Amino acid sequence: MLHALHTQASTGYDMLNRNIKEVAGPEWVNSNDASLCYLPSRVRNNLNTNKSMRQGFVNLWEHIATCLEKGWVPCERNVLAIFRDTNEWPPVTRNFLQRGGTVEPVFLAICKQAMEQGEWTGDGDYEEVFGKDIANLPGCRNDFEYGYVSGACGYRRISRVHNVDMRGNTLDEDGNIIDSLR
Repeated sequence: MLHALHTQASTGYDMLNRNIKEVAGPEWVNSNDASLCYLPSRVRNNLNTNKSMRQGFVNLWEHIATCLEKGWVPCERNVLAIFRDTNEWPPVTRNFLQRGGTVEPVFLAICKQAMEQGEWTGDGDYEEVFGKDIANLPGCRNDFEYGYVSGACGYRRISRVHNVDMRGNTLDEDGNIIDSLR
């Protein structure tokens, strides 16, 4: 689980950061739709026009990767401690957080991508690419329980199944409306 999450966080950071300076906001948002799926719509809409917020969102992926690399639980408190230690300038992550962004949607997107590439939970790409590295790691009974892990880290419990209410709103596992999922 640790390796899968760290891999997703670090490769996600690289992929999201790759063209952030060259691509216009709406195009960047559309091309990275899967990574933005847990953001509230008001924050997501802000990413269309605010380059600083886009970079802050992307930097949180790296802060989560650093947290995992250190062996820390990637709860909000620990991720924000990593952020504060970076003395980031310009303060793009702070801008993202002050304008309604949080750590949770970033961590949930990382979990979702890891889950979608897992051998038992998705298409198996992760095991295909990192099979030799994974074989040397100790197993854990929670290795494929992304919902449990996201909940244990203090975030919403994610699932491959999305519930829908009678009005067509997508609901999380607790029955709360998630306005940005499609």
